[in-house]
Amino acid sequence: MQTIKKLKNVKHFISSNFWWVSSWNYKSLNLALHTKDKKENVIENRKILAKNFWENLDNFIFMKQIHSDKIVVVWEKNKWNWVYDEKNAIIWDAIITNKKWIILVVLVADCVPIILYDKKNKVIWVVHAGWRWTQKKILKKTIEKFVKNFNSKTKNIIVWIWPHISKKNYEVWEKVFLQFEKKFYKIKKKSENKKAFLNLEKANISQLIEMWIAKKNIKKSKICSFENKNLFSARKFWVKSGRFWMWIML
Repeated sequence: MQTIKKLKNVKHFISSNFWWVSSWNYKSLNLALHTKDKKENVIENRKILAKNFWENLDNFIFMKQIHSDKIVVVWEKNKWNWVYDEKNAIIWDAIITNKKWIILVVLVADCVPIILYDKKNKVIWVVHAGWRWTQKKILKKTIEKFVKNFNSKTKNIIVWIWPHISKKNYEVWEKVFLQFEKKFYKIKKKSENKKAFLNLEKANISQLIEMWIAKKNIKKSKICSFENKNLFSARKFWVKSGRFWMWIML
């Protein structure tokens, strides 16, 4: 597990793929119920991880991530929780809250996981930005909703972009990269313009700058999920890949 620079009033971390229950390609800390891993293994992994941080697993709020630009504000722990089953998951791709002890979770394996924090109003939110989410500008829309609901000022917002697949490893087909501005991709040589390397990080940072987030408030991880052996990667393992957690709480 990796933690980021200590910040007053906030606890946050990202998990790795080692230790604990699961096996095979899910070695061994797979935290996603929608994979082909055994459900009991995933739940046990979640319980152990929560206990390790002295947190109640029922406080964790999950999303059923659907490649959309949908955003939800969570005011209390409720039936949307996705701790033990998929049925009650929030079907969104970004969650916002200002309530203490509610832990917002993103499940990741190459997509861009993003944490945002309003240090003045004490509001947190998480965004899961794959290429579809990024193309729909979910990060920009989340900040807009954040400002509207909590009267936040963008100068007070701090952003962390967590480990994700790097541009040099994210090769995509024409139907994907043509949905982005040319500055966000580079055509692969000898591919007859059918493939390109897409920079999801740059595309998301562009949305932050568009929303007047100061560059000094944007923190980036240098870790590539595809290259790092301690992280799950959907591009590396495809449907057999597990998922790691990124979470934040007040």
